[in-house]
Amino acid sequence: MAMDINKEKRPEEVTTIEKPKPTKKCSGKAMGSFITVVFILLVLVAIGFVVDKYTDVSLFGQKSANVEDNNEPIVVNGEYTAVFLTNGQVYFGKVASVRGDNTVLIDIYYLQVSNPLQQTPPAQASQQPQLSLVKLGNELHGPQDEMVINNDHILFTERLKGDGKVVQAIAKYQQDQAQ
Repeated sequence: MAMDINKEKRPEEVTTIEKPKPTKKCSGKAMGSFITVVFILLVLVAIGFVVDKYTDVSLFGQKSANVEDNNEPIVVNGEYTAVFLTNGQVYFGKVASVRGDNTVLIDIYYLQVSNPLQQTPPAQASQQPQLSLVKLGNELHGPQDEMVINNDHILFTERLKGDGKVVQAIAKYQQDQAQ
């Protein structure tokens, strides 16, 4: 029996090295389109927040009218309210509505301090300055009797009693105007 020296390898014995399949890389054009879409979405969200914050349109949930951020209601019932502002001014009026970040005040009055025009002798120098209640709208520039106040500038508000001096002075002013 003769042995065949030239043995052929059988196919199952042949080892082959497979090359890894090439991965697809994003082309520059596809990556640019993706970044453009993300940028446009971010711009739209930013515009939505600006619209939501500075207009009456509520895009991201309904803001409750007549309720401040601390969930305490702002009085909108026709009673006179004292509104104390961050600049030290105090206005007396009726809260007509609350629109977004603004409070609308109508039928407005404020206190005006008047000092005597002539110098007073030292004995009378301790006199109190004269306070007078002024109706908004009678000033030189002639504003309308409505004020839109940014809520960030309101320190606090107080409901006024009907028998208080300010409400009585307002009633007297209105009675004098009716005659």
